[in-house]
Amino acid sequence: MAGLGPCAQGKWRTYLDSGYYSDQLERFLGYFSRDQLLVIAFEELARCPSETMRAVFRFLAVDDTPCKAIDFRRLNRSLPGMWEHISDATWCWLIEHYRSHNRRLEELLGRSFESWNKATRPVG
Repeated sequence: MAGLGPCAQGKWRTYLDSGYYSDQLERFLGYFSRDQLLVIAFEELARCPSETMRAVFRFLAVDDTPCKAIDFRRLNRSLPGMWEHISDATWCWLIEHYRSHNRRLEELLGRSFESWNKATRPVG
């Protein structure tokens, strides 16, 4: 990964681009006003799924009663050994690569994503 450079093309570029959240949100903001968008970090949903979904229902101005019936069990666990396929060097490169993009996202949303810049490599 380290040798890809800023103009890399091919399948890896798509993976990198999908993490440029501020770019994606800015495109939406070309069509919608800021108050029409609700942005939720995955960590919020994972940490407090029912509260987060209630916030989504409230944002949409719909009854949040169905939130009680949502099954929040995690169904998409990583396969054992998956993280063995990424080297420490690549993990560090990715953290550094996204640092400026994360900063732009913080500016756009007015909230911190500093934990993303310090993410430890998953185990298992």
